Amino acid sequence: MRQPFSIDAQKDYPIRMSTPENPNRLPTTPEAHRTPRPEKTLLHVNDETWNAVHDLMAAPEFAKRLPKLIAKGGENLVFSFEDARHKDIVSKVNFFATMPMLKKYLAAQGHDERKRVMDGEFVRLRQQVKVRAERVRLLRSKMYFGPDAVPVERDLLRVLPISRAVIEALNKAPLDAGTEVPNFFPVWVSVQRKVENLAQGISLSGDLLERSSLLRLKNLRVEGAGPSDQREQTLKETYKGSHHILMGEELGGEGEGARFSEEEWQWCEDLVCSWFVELSYLRDKMKPDPAPLREVLKHIVHTMTRYMQDTGDMLDCGGFRNMVLVPSGPEGAEGWKLKLLDVLYPFGCSLQSAKQATRILEGRAMLGSQSRAHLLDALHAVRMVNALAILARMEERFCVPELLAIDPETLLKELERENDWNL
Repeated sequence: MRQPFSIDAQKDYPIRMSTPENPNRLPTTPEAHRTPRPEKTLLHVNDETWNAVHDLMAAPEFAKRLPKLIAKGGENLVFSFEDARHKDIVSKVNFFATMPMLKKYLAAQGHDERKRVMDGEFVRLRQQVKVRAERVRLLRSKMYFGPDAVPVERDLLRVLPISRAVIEALNKAPLDAGTEVPNFFPVWVSVQRKVENLAQGISLSGDLLERSSLLRLKNLRVEGAGPSDQREQTLKETYKGSHHILMGEELGGEGEGARFSEEEWQWCEDLVCSWFVELSYLRDKMKPDPAPLREVLKHIVHTMTRYMQDTGDMLDCGGFRNMVLVPSGPEGAEGWKLKLLDVLYPFGCSLQSAKQATRILEGRAMLGSQSRAHLLDALHAVRMVNALAILARMEERFCVPELLAIDPETLLKELERENDWNL
């Protein structure tokens, strides 16, 4: 049976990168001026492959093929390419998935234990890549968003060169001289087709209410405000009221248009835009004729709600340009199209896990890091759907009773006690 992750000196693991002259062969250069190969470590390749990699990187055409870092999100580094063959794609390297693996490897004691950790983590990561591919397939299905809204994507597990200096930088601490480090490391890479007119798009995203509220509280206290300060009490009341409105609380009234007057709708829109700055740009684009964009938003709200209710997989609406409305024609004259660039959490955000976290919170117990993450991510997804529903002037709301029942003041106190402003 083939070992899941075993790189040794007896077998060649070629790194294939084409050249204009021969797309199936590595370029070669003279033997001189090669950098000496580092000492043999736990994970290594044979001399022939090491030298071929060095020659590849020394070749003049290699610089033209180097990826260009264009963005960094909460989980991914995003790269684009300038060469003609790859100009229509972006590549995402998932450092969020790799870092726990690296920490486990460095914490392991001894050669054999490190190899067991690496092999086990490789199998785990490979399974997660397969699960991700299935989630993308479901997202692209016509039952939900369709292939036009979700760019073509391929998730791969690649083994990339890594140096001791890079490992120390990622670990944010120097390593002991005797610590074994790998020459190569498995990395989760996603290759995705570029979206046209993305720069002219409107990001349907926003920050967590809790993060915004805690940062505002922090600023007040820097200014000398105390718990009894009226400004602090007002801020907490605003957060509490906003939570209930954005979580889908019934406000009375029946039938289309019966709930709010025009002034009340305006007030709700102001509330949404005060919390989610990116949506204020969307509101501006809706003037002077909001009807076309409202129809687009209604379809988005219905699809997002149906997807999350059916699958229990909460969408990531927090990252900038995770979800974008892209114009067709100048200023959207020919309409607007939804593009989902990165709305899937790497390891998923389960609605069921978020509901379990609410029970922990009700019991006044401290939330673990994973429970807290699932809860906040689920709250944010529901709020963003309802924020879009308000801008679309929809009566329907995405309401999860267990999340609506949370006491926002208790949640804020829990997060404030941890003194984690970054959440």
